[in-house]
Amino acid sequence: MQLPFLDTPCTPVSPGCTEWIRPAGQQSRVLIYPNYPLEAKNDNITRALVFVHGINRDADNHFRTVLAAAFRAGALNITIIVSPRFFWSALLSLAQAHALIRGTPTGPRRC
Repeated sequence: MQLPFLDTPCTPVSPGCTEWIRPAGQQSRVLIYPNYPLEAKNDNITRALVFVHGINRDADNHFRTVLAAAFRAGALNITIIVSPRFFWSALLSLAQAHALIRGTPTGPRRC
């Protein structure tokens, strides 16, 4: 999907400011909140920031926070900001999900 904004950043958290991407080698897609379209060339962009959400899966709130920080730093027009929204897999059992969250022996260890 081509987003309607090119020269000015998309700042509202709305369906019009989202894209679906398919990471290389993956079958599933990831919803992202970008302030500029990923596929469009923009010579003003000199920085990139990817802000990954935590367990609450609230990429929209993270996107708002980073937009505000970039605006306050005077860098909103030169920074592409991407906040991906990772959905919880419906294929995980409740026990697997609990193990992932708690980092138990059946799930990942956190450092």
